[in-house]
Amino acid sequence: MHRDNAQGRYYRELLEQASLSGEAVVYQYLFNDQVVAMNLCLSRQGVLVVLKTTYDESFPSLSPAFLLREAELQELFEQGQIHRLEYFGRLMDWHTKWTEHKRGIYHLTQYRWPFLKRLAQVRRRRADATTDAEAKAEPATPSESLTTTVSPAN
Repeated sequence: MHRDNAQGRYYRELLEQASLSGEAVVYQYLFNDQVVAMNLCLSRQGVLVVLKTTYDESFPSLSPAFLLREAELQELFEQGQIHRLEYFGRLMDWHTKWTEHKRGIYHLTQYRWPFLKRLAQVRRRRADATTDAEAKAEPATPSESLTTTVSPAN
């Protein structure tokens, strides 16, 4: 992810909008004043949703994303304001080390105007024509995300 690509622009706009209501949270992990990992999050009513984790791949042996996660969890426990932590996106093996709780996520698209829906269908048919038959035949299935309950010790 880069601030100038489509994904970077999407997250910037999302977090700018969320910041207007105080719901945007960005955690950074630094090595000598250099950002090496970031978690882009939304927080509301005691729930922190980690939308995206990004890290500097030039430090693979140091695992900056793991170090960020550890520091982030320590801070969350110390503050005691977050009681549920969710990782948005595909369920990863490391998620299952924290908890057994998971739930489905369904991705839906709503079109404001019917012609946009038709345009998207035409584009999808053209793209499907270049992919294998298995990809065309598979219906959309829910992905899973992780829900972790964070309970600070009293």
